Amino acid sequence: MSLNLLDSIKNEVTSTVIDKISNYLGVSRGNTSNAITAAIPAILAFFTEKSKSEGGAADLVKLSTDSGLTNLFQGNSFTDVYEKNRDSLMSQGNSMLIDLFGDKEAKLSEEISTYANIGKESSDGILASIVPLIMNVLGSRISSQGLDAGNLSGLFAEEKDSIFSAIPAGLASLGSVLGLGKLAGSVEDTTTRVTSSVKDSLNDVRSETTSVEDDTYEDDNEGGGFMKWLLPLLGIIAALALLYFLMKQCDSEKVEPTDDTEVIQDADDAMIDADDSLDGNYDEATNTYNLGEDREIELADGTILTVGDNSTEWKLYDFITNDSNSVSDDKTQGWITLDRVYFETNSNNLTSESRTQVDNIVAILNAYPNATAKFGGYTDNSGSDEINVPLSDERANAVMNEVVNTGIDASRLEAEGYGSQHPVCPEDDTPACMAQNRRVDIRVTAK
Repeated sequence: MSLNLLDSIKNEVTSTVIDKISNYLGVSRGNTSNAITAAIPAILAFFTEKSKSEGGAADLVKLSTDSGLTNLFQGNSFTDVYEKNRDSLMSQGNSMLIDLFGDKEAKLSEEISTYANIGKESSDGILASIVPLIMNVLGSRISSQGLDAGNLSGLFAEEKDSIFSAIPAGLASLGSVLGLGKLAGSVEDTTTRVTSSVKDSLNDVRSETTSVEDDTYEDDNEGGGFMKWLLPLLGIIAALALLYFLMKQCDSEKVEPTDDTEVIQDADDAMIDADDSLDGNYDEATNTYNLGEDREIELADGTILTVGDNSTEWKLYDFITNDSNSVSDDKTQGWITLDRVYFETNSNNLTSESRTQVDNIVAILNAYPNATAKFGGYTDNSGSDEINVPLSDERANAVMNEVVNTGIDASRLEAEGYGSQHPVCPEDDTPACMAQNRRVDIRVTAK
């Protein structure tokens, strides 16, 4: 038996592609997954309504069977397409969003942004990535079943229940935006039905209890009156317990988005390219680093910096100034992870939060002009080297260029990307561990 549209699409959204989208957009993996989990059924629900009109159904058939889209996915999984042809994929996705949703596209993105706790730009990027996948799966279904605009609505009618029930209750307001009606009704209606059913059962039990109580006086002498009274009472208690459990389950559905394809805890495993896990300073809960107590260091030129005693700056200063530290011939040694370097979404531009650390590194290198250094970029182990190595190289060079632009001669610096090599968290199999491995390091090459 073939999978329905929803499950066919979700099967294509692998752990690897979630990591790739998260990595590219600079959004936490958990929030990326939540956004995708919400976006897929919401888009399919919109298509369900759109297919009811002849013109809407024709648009869906045309866009989902377009040669540009089918050629992009020909023989390739969604993960392959995202890794190898991301720009083309997202370009087609942006065009499709406008063609399909018109002026509703912006509101759709805003709703997903709010629900998944991500920026509007990141929401746009996720939608542009996901829509081509949805359309490709739909196009494949249309071709395999020989559907046309006239009977496309039948396909969506058959799968409407599974589609609408997959929309998180937190997106209930999206119904009015996209003309879908009341999206939260499925949960509330289920609660009402369960409550009504249990109430009916309780009424039946109460009626039976009343009847038994009337007969108790007659049966007491026979020894059965107590049991006839006790059993219905236990039935009432059991029914109340069942009602409480079901109500809690419905409440849970309203606030806890899930992904049937992949269960992801809501850990903040955002793209942070700095870590000090080797010294035990990485805090998985906040995805930040324990910089230690503040201390002042006086550089050779008289500059005074206030830094943490676990910080990158202190380690860099100590390595350069401490005569007991020497540059190893082993080039895998001596690397210091940048603990406060971040990048803007969809770019290699450093954020304003990175400014302090960059300026401190520049100050240290300025004070010790004989020192030279190399920046190394690293990724986690998801994806291929063809993607990871260039990405890590771009990030390493972005940091180096910023240091050069701030006043250090380029001849003293170099940068290189190593992809997923040399992980600081060798397991590289959990969101927190993978976040640690996505980083930029610095190594003193001469002093």
